[in-house]
Amino acid sequence: MQGYSFVGTVYQEIYSYLRDNGDLMKSLDDGNLKKRVDDRVVQQIVVAYINDFEALDGEGSLLQLLLMRKDFVELKQLVWCFWTLRKDDDENLREKALALWPTLLSSADTRTLEGRQLVSALAYWTVFVDKIDQNTDGLLRAVAPFSDEDHNSYYLLEGIARLSNEQPFEANAIWQEILKGTAADYPEEAVRNILSNLCATGRDGVREAKKTVSTYLSIGVERPAKLLEEILNARAEVRQ
Repeated sequence: MQGYSFVGTVYQEIYSYLRDNGDLMKSLDDGNLKKRVDDRVVQQIVVAYINDFEALDGEGSLLQLLLMRKDFVELKQLVWCFWTLRKDDDENLREKALALWPTLLSSADTRTLEGRQLVSALAYWTVFVDKIDQNTDGLLRAVAPFSDEDHNSYYLLEGIARLSNEQPFEANAIWQEILKGTAADYPEEAVRNILSNLCATGRDGVREAKKTVSTYLSIGVERPAKLLEEILNARAEVRQ
């Protein structure tokens, strides 16, 4: 199993044999193997799921078993593995991630540090969101207050900035949810982009931008307010 774990390709026939005989799950519980192969086993389960020879649920699903175990290290590795496989315009990967996201949220007990850190790790998955709709809005809102629990607000703000190019008000609403848990104001370029996109919509956008930076000011963080001032001054100069 240790040798197999370093095979770079997941072959369906071999994977299915090891799954059906219980070898993959046994390796996660073997004290002599766990630290050496657990990340590779999780990666294999993820790749199998993405390639449709592992199901999210149903009889014999290793992915379902992995989720039921609620092992923080394993689930965090699962989130990380998905993120490393990201590609532009990979609709299959996007759909698989969005289908799995709610189950991961339900597996995380946010009353515990590990649960909050698992939710925080899902900030990486903002890359799989191409628009904010009823489904993705709920997913992002669930992650936002915990995004900096494991220092992942950076990735969520980056994603929000990208989404704000087309949906500035919806993106700002997620940003305000982040502020319920942290005063993250980095990366600066992401903060600037969100504010700029809001201001570009007119008075309503400027009002919402001021509301957001006021929240920062109320907790002693000044950088977003300074960025907004620069943006508004630049817009005023252009109008002159």
